[in-house]
Amino acid sequence: MMIPLLLFLGALTCKTYALQVDVPFVPLACLDTFIRFSGGTPSYTLKILAADTRKVLDSFVVTNSPYLWSIPNAADRLLLFSITDALGVIAESDVFIVQRDSHFDCEDTFPGEASSVTQPPLQFSTTHIVNSILPSASSTPVAPQDPPSKKDWILYLLIIPAVLLVIAAILIVVRVVRKRKRATQVQKESWPLPYKHQPQISPPPYHSSDERYPQYGYN
Repeated sequence: MMIPLLLFLGALTCKTYALQVDVPFVPLACLDTFIRFSGGTPSYTLKILAADTRKVLDSFVVTNSPYLWSIPNAADRLLLFSITDALGVIAESDVFIVQRDSHFDCEDTFPGEASSVTQPPLQFSTTHIVNSILPSASSTPVAPQDPPSKKDWILYLLIIPAVLLVIAAILIVVRVVRKRKRATQVQKESWPLPYKHQPQISPPPYHSSDERYPQYGYN
């Protein structure tokens, strides 16, 4: 009776402490996430595997759960976790995909996947700047322009006097218009005032003793 009970408790104990690792909750590239695992015997070796090739992309030695993992720039990649405890027990997670977030960007990659080709730094020198501005000796020389011909000179000699004559005529017209305008203004100022605007002159007062003005008529 005791043996089956001990076997049942042993199986229950082994099942309760079985090593397992969980899939992260919505893993986003260039952000941190928690890797949660349970069971097994510490310490643990946690590995990041490529789901298609099962290549080890990164590995960590951890002792406690959860483990904070900084996800590199691995958007749209299929990954899985593999964890091994101190006794050599191995457990793997389900395959998951790293999500992309347009608000976050980084240049971090998995170890060993970084490009070994580096661009040399840009070098600026005075010689390079001068050569880029000034034309080189091998550049095509510019052909000299031909001097003006006799026909061009004749055309210039005809155009210049014509332009001067037009300018002189314009000045004469302007001067004549100004003189006429001024003469008209002076003439208006010298005209007599209209009848209604002329001052009214009253006749001298009448006296009965005045011989020029008799009582019943005028002389």
